[in-house]
Amino acid sequence: MIHALGEPMQLLLRNQTKTKQLIADLDLFERFLIINLLAISNSEQAIDHIVTLTIADTTLRYNDTKATQTNKEATTLPALAFFISTDTTVQSTLPVYDITDEIRFVYLPKTEEQLYQAESRQIVQAHGGYVEIIETKENLTCLYVLPVAGEKVMHFKTYNPADLTDQIATTAESLT
Repeated sequence: MIHALGEPMQLLLRNQTKTKQLIADLDLFERFLIINLLAISNSEQAIDHIVTLTIADTTLRYNDTKATQTNKEATTLPALAFFISTDTTVQSTLPVYDITDEIRFVYLPKTEEQLYQAESRQIVQAHGGYVEIIETKENLTCLYVLPVAGEKVMHFKTYNPADLTDQIATTAESLT
């Protein structure tokens, strides 16, 4: 599919996981990968449009303050870490990434070229995942961690756009 985009791009894939399935919205996940691969390969840090994608096993821990107050354990889920980077060195994955229940801030990109980061952040957060973006003059690395089976922590509803009408789209639930 990358070849069909007609963009100069070289992808180095490092698959460090035995996991074969990820429960995610297929269309959103495909869009997430494509916009990241395209944008990072065209970033000023990408020499010769080379992008490294490293996929590794890790864990997400959800620190719910209500559970902590009632002495319940935090939810932990197996996860996949996706490092999309201009750096050719192997990225090191932490064994656990913590997700807190505090309100997540709205991320506004500094430039139009970083717009894909805001969209990717929303996609990953909707799946109950973790995001970290590290940008220097030499390298750009976007870390996205998604739970392998995160139905309990996913925060999105899928709708068929053809079914949405003005009346449905302006309900109290949709406005919140």
